[in-house]
Amino acid sequence: MAYIRTPGYIFRQIRLTLNQLTKDVSPANVKLLRTSVRRLEARLALAFTEEKMAEHGKLLGRLDTLRKLAGKVRDLDVQIAALKSLAMGAVRMHRQQVMHELEDKRQKRERKLLKEIARTNDERFVKQMRRLQVEWSAAYQPAQGKLATAQAMLDDLVLEHKILAEHDLSKRNIHAFRLLAKQVRYTAELALTGTKKTDEEAERFVASMETVTDAIGDWHDWMTLEAAAAKVLASATHSPLTSALRNLTQAKLRAAIQTAADVTRQLATDSGGRKPLRRAVTGNEESAQSA
Repeated sequence: MAYIRTPGYIFRQIRLTLNQLTKDVSPANVKLLRTSVRRLEARLALAFTEEKMAEHGKLLGRLDTLRKLAGKVRDLDVQIAALKSLAMGAVRMHRQQVMHELEDKRQKRERKLLKEIARTNDERFVKQMRRLQVEWSAAYQPAQGKLATAQAMLDDLVLEHKILAEHDLSKRNIHAFRLLAKQVRYTAELALTGTKKTDEEAERFVASMETVTDAIGDWHDWMTLEAAAAKVLASATHSPLTSALRNLTQAKLRAAIQTAADVTRQLATDSGGRKPLRRAVTGNEESAQSA
């Protein structure tokens, strides 16, 4: 089952990926570390009390640092891949300038990530991870009410953004919306048991939420590339590359907003006038860290 992630699986994935990264800082390994830690953080937030989370604060802080450093490398990986996908002969020189800058930044961020892995991945870290795995495994309860929890979280997002009535998503808040939508998706993954008969609804829900987060993530990647190119080519009076990236980014934003609205309208249930359990996402959160 593609979406099932038990405690043992997630911890094993993190440990193996950390070891792999010391040999190969490939885009795939960087993405896997970032995603695995993000998934772990989301799952622990559901399974543990605040007090229990605080008991593991030092370890979770170290993991969060690794996730953020991996995220910075990952951001450049997707920008480099996006730039390579542009087949425009007229922008060849400008594209080479931007590519050189991105690759140089990637090398610097890669070194920072490897330095942190070397500092973190020691015997103490392994013991802390084992302790956390044991405690989470003891509290782990797959499937029990998790899809209903994910559904309630999604309904709250719909209420907060008035998506059903006003399509109140924009460049100002859609990235923060994506971060919360990922929490919904990770929660729904817990409903999967490996039994085809009981997993069909959960699989559809998870796949739909993944469509939303991927569409918004695609826009965010192009927006970041557009900003990077504009900075590198600031001295150019006019660059076909920055113009092309601006147009692509705007199109990606429109597509992301439409996808988010369509999918959430389809999945959302009548919340019966409930007040949102989560706080609203506002423009003040647009600088939130990407997941």
